[in-house]
Amino acid sequence: MPRNRANCGKKHVIRTCLLASFLLGSLFAPQVTAQNAESNHQHAAELSRAKRYLQLQLPGNFETTQQIAAALVPVALYGLPLDYYNNYVQNIEGVTQADVARVAQQYINPGSLAVVIVGDRKTIEAGLKATNVGPIAIRDISGQPIQ
Repeated sequence: MPRNRANCGKKHVIRTCLLASFLLGSLFAPQVTAQNAESNHQHAAELSRAKRYLQLQLPGNFETTQQIAAALVPVALYGLPLDYYNNYVQNIEGVTQADVARVAQQYINPGSLAVVIVGDRKTIEAGLKATNVGPIAIRDISGQPIQ
């Protein structure tokens, strides 16, 4: 019997190729308004890049028998339709900014979220602090705190 994704536990890991500004905007802003049209444009560009990334990596996920077998596991485990991968590119293309915001609001509780962001501190830190989501701990590559 296929397992329902909603019953797979309370802990989730999110890995993303999105820029931090888009991810943070999706997590911590309830909705995108006309007042931040420039931000909307940036989010749209980031979402477009993320969709291309997911779409273009698909063929590489089916290069070996091991990869093919691994790709079939979620189809069986979650009861996905057998044509899931045939429709994958079109389904990814259909994802909108509103979809990302809706799903983030539905499944992610910022109050109990631990976010690990890797990147250029100069470009990330100000935007992260502006979200006021909680304490920020800066660490070096070995996990030691940085002042």
